[in-house]
Amino acid sequence: MPNHPHATSARSTAGMFAPSTPKLERASTGNGTPYFAPGCEFSSIGTNTITLPQGGTLDVTIPAGVEDGQTLRLRGKGAPSPGEGPPGDALVQIVVRPHRFFTREGDDIIVDLPVTVKEAALGAEVRTPTTTGSVMLKIPKRSNTGDVLRLRGKGVKRRDGAGDELVKLKVMMPTEAEPELETFLANWTPASHYDPRKDL
Repeated sequence: MPNHPHATSARSTAGMFAPSTPKLERASTGNGTPYFAPGCEFSSIGTNTITLPQGGTLDVTIPAGVEDGQTLRLRGKGAPSPGEGPPGDALVQIVVRPHRFFTREGDDIIVDLPVTVKEAALGAEVRTPTTTGSVMLKIPKRSNTGDVLRLRGKGVKRRDGAGDELVKLKVMMPTEAEPELETFLANWTPASHYDPRKDL
């Protein structure tokens, strides 16, 4: 979208994510001439008020499930047209900045969850972030890096429900020396044939 000399720098957020670049609100005048105004920072899903550069404010309702690049049309809320024509529409384009650990695939939210060797081997309940707050998640015994656990209904909200959160496990070795663990592994002989590279 081109820049306009009357636009000022601004940033926006939509729901759980924050934008990566400024977004512009474009209001089409009655004669079809585009008018550019700065985007606004939205703190949450729902109704947010933005201030227009020519003065006045505009209430923008951000719906649940809004996507990057989506354009919201606010009929009759654009710039006035010349003469006695009706005002144009305000076209608000949404720009979403990636979250530092959440990603989105359709209506599902993806998150990588680090777990310890002990938690992966023996199972555990660990606190897991979601877009609406942390929950306790049960890690099954003998979990591996790449295993995916599903939190139903913890994804992107939509009119008929919500997507899921997919939790990808990532087994993390200690970053500092653990003599007891090293001694155990040095003397450990698996009870069954164990070859993690058998399919290579």
